[in-house]
Amino acid sequence: MIKSGYVITVAADTGAVVVTAAADTCNAASADAVSSYFAEAHPVSVGSTGQRSFATDTRGTIYFDKTGVAMSPGMVGRLPLE
Repeated sequence: MIKSGYVITVAADTGAVVVTAAADTCNAASADAVSSYFAEAHPVSVGSTGQRSFATDTRGTIYFDKTGVAMSPGMVGRLPLE
């Protein structure tokens, strides 16, 4: 999804396990319910629509990358937003 010049992605985090199959959810979800999530946003065009990329996961900490590249689950080596 693109919103305000950023590409936004929500997915299962590394090590996530399925807790409920999609067919068994109460809202007829299109994907399985998993134990942990990862959400990421990066600029459509670095330097034009934004400069930094951001991410969070089940821990609730917001991370960023100064280069604006897409971040992947696990976020090893990223800096927490202060």
